[in-house]
Amino acid sequence: MAHYATLSMVKQRLRVEDTTLDDELSGYIDEIDTYINRKLRKTLGFRNEYGDDISLPLTTSTIPKLTYDLNTVANDLVVGKFRHETTADSALWDKADKELEEYLANEFGWGSSGAFKMNPSITFTPTSGSAGAT
Repeated sequence: MAHYATLSMVKQRLRVEDTTLDDELSGYIDEIDTYINRKLRKTLGFRNEYGDDISLPLTTSTIPKLTYDLNTVANDLVVGKFRHETTADSALWDKADKELEEYLANEFGWGSSGAFKMNPSITFTPTSGSAGAT
């Protein structure tokens, strides 16, 4: 199964080198994968605007693709969850969760009737007056 977070990056951010935490961190990675998939499903729905199925988890070959930004957010979520569980400090988790919400809104736009549509690019061209005038 593909993961959104990377164990080596999580260990680097936690400044952990030994392998005794690998199983525990892998458990956190699995939990974050499930969490991100739920958020993606809520945002994207099951089909895109053309009626094609949206496969989860995202990978480098799915449409939409797994991006470096989502991988970074997933690593932050794992670190935040680990810190929250071990020290009861939720600041990193809250920050990473907010970053995930912002990523989903910026990357995928909004969902409608189970299909996602991208945020439209709107260009304003004045029909009279100079371009700098409002």
